[in-house]
Amino acid sequence: RVGHSPPPLLTLNLFFLNLINSKIVFHFHSEYMCIVIFNSCTYFVIVYFFLLNIRDIYFNFYTIVIIR
Repeated sequence: RVGHSPPPLLTLNLFFLNLINSKIVFHFHSEYMCIVIFNSCTYFVIVYFFLLNIRDIYFNFYTIVIIR
């Protein structure tokens, strides 16, 4: 899946995302995907995707990093 482990700052962001309500996370997911698709000219790096599937208790981790 992912060969390298995320940097410490990214893991901290993941913990903050874990505190967010799942509904808000899904809402952010749609907005972020739209940003990445329509603003492809800007520098976005999708590192991990955070998705909480309550039924399977399955975690994917993501964060979007804006690079200047």
